[in-house]
Amino acid sequence: MRIDDHNATVAKLRAMYGKRMKVSDYNELAAQRRISDIAEMLRNKQNYSETLSGINSNTIHRGMLEDLLRRSIYDNYSKITGFEHIAGEVFFDYRQIQAEVREILNAVHYINAKSEQHIEKMPMYLDKLTRFSQIEMAKARTRDDLLKVIAKTPYHEIIEKIPLRKSGKMDYNPIEKALRSYFYEHILNTDYFQTEESRPLYNLITIDIELINIINAYRMTEYFEYTPEKIRANMLPFPGKLNSAIRSDLMNAPDGKEFINRFSHSYYGRVMTARGIEINGDLEIEAQKLRYQYARHALHTSTSPMLSVYAYMFLFETEVNNITTIIEGIRYGLPEKELFEMIII
Repeated sequence: MRIDDHNATVAKLRAMYGKRMKVSDYNELAAQRRISDIAEMLRNKQNYSETLSGINSNTIHRGMLEDLLRRSIYDNYSKITGFEHIAGEVFFDYRQIQAEVREILNAVHYINAKSEQHIEKMPMYLDKLTRFSQIEMAKARTRDDLLKVIAKTPYHEIIEKIPLRKSGKMDYNPIEKALRSYFYEHILNTDYFQTEESRPLYNLITIDIELINIINAYRMTEYFEYTPEKIRANMLPFPGKLNSAIRSDLMNAPDGKEFINRFSHSYYGRVMTARGIEINGDLEIEAQKLRYQYARHALHTSTSPMLSVYAYMFLFETEVNNITTIIEGIRYGLPEKELFEMIII
C-alpha cells in the first residue's frame, strides 16, 4: 500500500467517525418508545441510511432491526476494506476470524441449550465472509454436527481437543478461551507485527485483551464465586500493562467489592480516574468506556491504516451495541436516565 493510500484510508475513517451518534442523538433515541420511531430516526442517520433504506418502519419488529444493525457492522467493514483495496492485505482478515469465532460460540450456546432458535437468528449476511455455511451451522444439534460444519477450518482441531462435560454438554469456557486465543494469536503473529510500525496497534490489542480479562475475572468473582485457580484457567494468555503480581492480586480478591477496590488502585484504575471515568461498581461498563477512549485516541492520532481500521471498527461496533442496548431497555420500560447510564461514550 502506498503512503497516499495510507493517508486516504485514515482520513476516510476519521470522516466516518465524525458521523457517529452524538450524546444528543442517544438522548433522542432513548426518548422513543416505539420500534418504528427508532427505525425511522436511524434511517435518517448517514451511518445506517444504506442498511435501513429498504425497510418499512411501520412494520419492522425489534429482532429485524437489531439484525440489520449488526449487519451494518459488516457492511461498513466491507466498504472500508474495499475503497482502498486493502481487503487482501495482511491483518485485514481479522474481522472474518472474529465473526467465525463468534458464530461458533453462538452455536455452542444453542447446542447446549437444545434450542431450535438458531435457525431463526442466523446471520445470513455473514455467509460471504465466513468459511462455513451459516445455514449448516444453524442446523447443528450436536458436537459432531458442529465438527462437520467446521471440518475444513482451523477450528475443527480446537473443538475436537476439548472433551464433553459429564453432562454431555460442550464445555463452553475452555472452548471460548481456546477460540479467542486462536483469534489473537493469528493476528498478532502476522508479519506486520514483526515491524516497529506495529507497536501502537499491538499495544491497543493487548490492552483490549487485558481489559476483557479484567471484566471476565470480575464477573467470575462477583457472580459465580470462582476460585482464583479457576479464574486463572479462563484468562486469555496475553500480557498487558499489569505485572503478574497485580493480576494475581485481582484474581485473589474474595468478592466483587474487594476486586473493584484493588482494581481502582491498579494502572487502569488510575487511568480511569484521570480520564473522568468513575469506578462505582459497574466495572463492565466502566472498563468498556476506557476501551472506547483508547480506541478514539488511536483513531484521532494514528497515521497507520491497520490501527485506524481496528480502532474505527471497535468504535462503530460499540455504537451499534449502544443502540441495541437502548432498544432492549425501551422494550423493558427502563427510564431514559437509566438507559443513558448504560451507553458507552
